[in-house]
Amino acid sequence: MSILNLVLTIKSFLLNSLPSTLAFLVITSGLVTCSSFALAEDINPSQRLAQPTIALDTLAGTTMALTIDKSLSDVVPMDQLPANALVMQTYLADGTMTFKGYGQKTIDSTGTYSYTKLGPNVALEETQQISDKLPKPINYKMLFIFETSHSGRWYQNFGDGLIYFSGTFNSFPSK
Repeated sequence: MSILNLVLTIKSFLLNSLPSTLAFLVITSGLVTCSSFALAEDINPSQRLAQPTIALDTLAGTTMALTIDKSLSDVVPMDQLPANALVMQTYLADGTMTFKGYGQKTIDSTGTYSYTKLGPNVALEETQQISDKLPKPINYKMLFIFETSHSGRWYQNFGDGLIYFSGTFNSFPSK
C-alpha cells in the first residue's frame, strides 16, 4: 500500500468514525499531525463544551497494548516487518518508556516520549526509540484515535516514512 493510500485510509477512518468531526492529516517530510474540531454547523458552542473527552490526559503510569495489524514500507521488505504482533509500551512520569514486543520481527527497546492531546478523542505521541537491534535511535510519531476511554486505533509514522504501522490499542494502569 502506498503512502497516499495510507493517508486516504486514515482520513476515511476519521471521517467515518467521527461524523461530527472534521479531521485533517498532513504527512510531509515524515511529519504526521492531526487536528480535529467540531464543525460550527454540527454543534453549537454549548454542545461543544459538553462533548465527552475520552482521550487520556497523560500516558504517565499507563501501559498500552498495541496490536500491529498493518506494516507498510516502500524501503523495508515486507518479510522483515512485524505483522500480527503485539507491543506493550509502558510510560513513566519522567518521559521515558519501555517497549516489549511479542511476535515475529518485534523488538524490545527503550525510549523517551512526549504526549499531546489534540482533541476530545485524538492524541499524538512523539517518541525516540532506542534498541541494539536498530542502527541508530529512531524517531516516530503515533496518532491515537480513542473509541472508548481505554481503547481505539493507532497510526504510526516510524523513522520519517521508513515504515507506517497501524492497529488497535488497549490501555491500562501500569503496575
